[in-house]
Amino acid sequence: MITSLYRPGDSLLHRCPALWKLLVLMVSGICLALPFARWWFLAAITTLCISAFIVGKFGLSELCRQLWSARWILAFTVIAQVLFQPWERMAANTIRVLDVVLLASLITLSTPVSALLDGVLSLLKPFSFLGVNTDGIALVISLALSAIPLVSSNMRAVKEAHIARGGHGGVMAWAVPLLVISLKQADELAEAMDARGN
Repeated sequence: MITSLYRPGDSLLHRCPALWKLLVLMVSGICLALPFARWWFLAAITTLCISAFIVGKFGLSELCRQLWSARWILAFTVIAQVLFQPWERMAANTIRVLDVVLLASLITLSTPVSALLDGVLSLLKPFSFLGVNTDGIALVISLALSAIPLVSSNMRAVKEAHIARGGHGGVMAWAVPLLVISLKQADELAEAMDARGN
């Protein structure tokens, strides 16, 4: 069964309009993707993410939980670069990925899916005059933002269950269940969208 990652609350982050959060994510993502982004900028975005977890009243425990959930994504990022990039660039790229994951997590933790979808629609509204299917694009973006922390959460649950069973069988012992869970959730989502006529 698909569950929402939204955590109800009354913090400043919760009250912030979804559109503003999406704009911060979009601008930060674009700036982080620039190859000439300086270390001070990466440090500033990371500090912003940590501060947002505190302001949102999620606490450092939730930040650590999100970091732990994203450990395999970060590990893959490091492994993919270790033989081809100097360590400074590898570290910078890993921090970029980490910051995007944390920003996406903050949005899904503090914003209901309905408000997130409305925010994406507002962001894309100017393009509707060009004949762009903004409703479809908004739905895809909302699902993508929700999928990042959801997959990390699934991976954490599967790995914990795998370790509880003794941790035998290698990567395939937890990768296959993770794939099955993800496909099942995707199937449930497709059925829900069909029922709503999307």
